[in-house]
Amino acid sequence: MISLNIPSYLLASYLKRIKGLNTPAKIINFALRRYRKRIVLIQPEKNLELSYYDLFLRVNSLIDFFVKKNLRRQEVISFYSQNCYEYFEVRCAAHLFNLVFFSIPSYLGEEEIIYFLKETKSKVFFYRNISNLDRIRQETEVELFIDLDSDEYFKITSGKVISLPKIKIGSYDLATLNLSSATTVKTPKIVKITNNNWIASLYNYILTSKVNLRKKIIFISPISLSSAGSTTFLPLLFSGATALMISEFSPSRFIGCIKKYEVNRIYLTASWFLELFDWCKIHNERLISVENVIIGTERIPYPRLREAIEFFGPKISIGYGMVEALPPLTMLLPSDYYHKGRVKTDILRSVGRISKGVQLKILDKNYDPLSYGKIGKIAIKSETVSAGYLGSVKENIKHFKDGWFYSEDYGFIDENGFLYLLGRKEEAVIKGETFTFTKEIEDKLYKFPFIDKCVVIPEGRQIFLFLSLKERLGEREIKEKIFRFWEKELDKSLLPKEVFIKKKLPITPLGKLDIKKIREEVKSWLT
Repeated sequence: MISLNIPSYLLASYLKRIKGLNTPAKIINFALRRYRKRIVLIQPEKNLELSYYDLFLRVNSLIDFFVKKNLRRQEVISFYSQNCYEYFEVRCAAHLFNLVFFSIPSYLGEEEIIYFLKETKSKVFFYRNISNLDRIRQETEVELFIDLDSDEYFKITSGKVISLPKIKIGSYDLATLNLSSATTVKTPKIVKITNNNWIASLYNYILTSKVNLRKKIIFISPISLSSAGSTTFLPLLFSGATALMISEFSPSRFIGCIKKYEVNRIYLTASWFLELFDWCKIHNERLISVENVIIGTERIPYPRLREAIEFFGPKISIGYGMVEALPPLTMLLPSDYYHKGRVKTDILRSVGRISKGVQLKILDKNYDPLSYGKIGKIAIKSETVSAGYLGSVKENIKHFKDGWFYSEDYGFIDENGFLYLLGRKEEAVIKGETFTFTKEIEDKLYKFPFIDKCVVIPEGRQIFLFLSLKERLGEREIKEKIFRFWEKELDKSLLPKEVFIKKKLPITPLGKLDIKKIREEVKSWLT
């Protein structure tokens, strides 16, 4: 038995080096055997519960299917569906058989599906709800198409398995292909992530949080498993958690699940968390059963974060990471910002302290390191830094070198090792050598109690402001208040060219503010 009361750093070292849990496949085997009687997945929409033992049987049946179809190690299998229990079983089987797992976001259309299947040279395609499959068959080299709702898939996962082959798995074999965030480009890049990357990410989570393998974790997140949600896969299995699978987010349904299943851990984007927070304030819902709310994938405005902590208490954590360098690169924990009943407000502007095993440096335009407090580009060195982009030699040369990933994010590090994330160059207003990041302006605008969400969009030398409101106020009154405040608190030369007041600001299917869509509206207005 594993001792459950030892410090996290000793537990991580013991599991990785002595127990040999150093690949996703070994973590999966560990979980499927240790937690056999626990429930691993609940899908309320289908009234379905799956135990770890059920998952074990279904995963073995899938591996048997791979054997019969003569799939070879490191071949790519692709998966296309909203959040569902099948994601867990197909990904588990892929890791155990040393296949490369690629999850395609379910909001992508036919053109994008064909593009990514061709780029990844996928051999098997597991899918749900695709209307025009004939064209995908004709234009790709996929050999096997498996409809997740078909009798065929039911038979594949219901077979009796007598014995399975022993599969050789290397730490630096590819484990998954994931898509980049595509914040500044039209088409996401395909990122190659190794077994070692995923293992390093898992143990970084262990090192930055208190791990108790006996504690029952009930986890819920609407974040797509094909995007940032994929990082929850190994931590959930390792800790023997029960995951509630929901495909769409609405605050009332989300709260209903939390209460019914006594959820104690949540993972949300900042935009979805703020929707939930506003709903909870109206209904005086304090999330009593929830012990930890993790916010990631986009920056949360610090005035709203402070307000949420005052309402819910110190149960909110902030994480920073990316596909190219898996999280947690930094973590802002309650113990960092909450002391003796008081919130350390300034620290809430950060995305947390640099995680153990991670090196960060801030670089100037000549790629020379900057001192504490100086703003520059963020570079990352960690075992979670990926193996680069698939088929993008120039991008790999630009961003990956000597174990470092050179990101497009700007920020600074303080003397205590906290990272302050400001955004990308495209999110800055540039005057000569001076950068004013839109997030800094937005944080100040959140002082207005009538603002629900705000986005500042720089376009050339001009600035455009988009708002959604909590209160009904006249457009003229709002603009007058904002311009008076802007002239007093901000640079007058940065006054917005136009203020757009919306009922709601657009949210992507991944739960983030849809900056691309907002930029398109600015360009349309300008023309």
